[in-house]
Amino acid sequence: MRTLVEAARTMLQDAGFKKDLWAEAVNTAAFVINRTGPSKIPNKTPYELLFNKDFNIDILKRFGSEVYVHIPKQKRLKWDAKSKRGIFVGYGETCKGYRIWIPDTKDIEIHRDVTFIKGQMEEHTFRGRKEKEKDYPSKYFKSNTCVDGSLNDVEKDKRVLARICLCVKPWCLQYVRNSKTCKEAWDLLANVFEDKCFYRRAMLLRKLHRTQFENFSSISAYIEIIMTLIQQLGDIGKNTEDAEIAEILLSGLPSEYDMPVSSLESASMTKLLTSDLVKTRLLQEEMRK
Repeated sequence: MRTLVEAARTMLQDAGFKKDLWAEAVNTAAFVINRTGPSKIPNKTPYELLFNKDFNIDILKRFGSEVYVHIPKQKRLKWDAKSKRGIFVGYGETCKGYRIWIPDTKDIEIHRDVTFIKGQMEEHTFRGRKEKEKDYPSKYFKSNTCVDGSLNDVEKDKRVLARICLCVKPWCLQYVRNSKTCKEAWDLLANVFEDKCFYRRAMLLRKLHRTQFENFSSISAYIEIIMTLIQQLGDIGKNTEDAEIAEILLSGLPSEYDMPVSSLESASMTKLLTSDLVKTRLLQEEMRK
């Protein structure tokens, strides 16, 4: 969750948008991370594991880029413009296409026939953002500000709540399952993942060091929960060295894994023992069995 928030915040700052567009930024960040981010299998993205095919990164575009959307002949008269200006804010959820904010109509539309203006974002970044921000009036987005709890549109609130649930990992749904509004869900997640108290750190450390493989049906599930706990500790300021992660992964294994553990011990004499190496060997051992 912290990775998602940090990515969305960076995108908003880079594009010069105000925080009213945070929902679009979070949705876009989740789309990109799911298709380019790491997974429990080395050199594989979550998208590749789920669909068993490569993802075409050429469709990825810079958040906040200026674009021109083609207007079909059926929707314009003879002397009307063939395109209209817009701002790229994300990717279509239910259909292929880009989510484009149209300043003239102050609405978000999904289009496939889009031309991106090269170099526009770089110019915008170095010349400053004050002039650019006038194209994104806050009055258009003020009904979408669930961060401060002022969202009065019930349907929009439901859509934002649905997006939050789609963006979080399955094991995080327990925290937002009973949420009635998007603000309630957001606050619950913030309390869980941004709490830096000593008690939470102690609980996570205890759970991490007591995790045993015998409680899981597969080595993949075992590795995933270990890495999740380490990520949660990192989110509250308790970082774990990579060598220690490797040791933790090995310490929870039963005696039947003594042979691969011994081979890893021998390998560590010639090269540095890393968590990626341990995960790879354990997954290979699982496939062999």
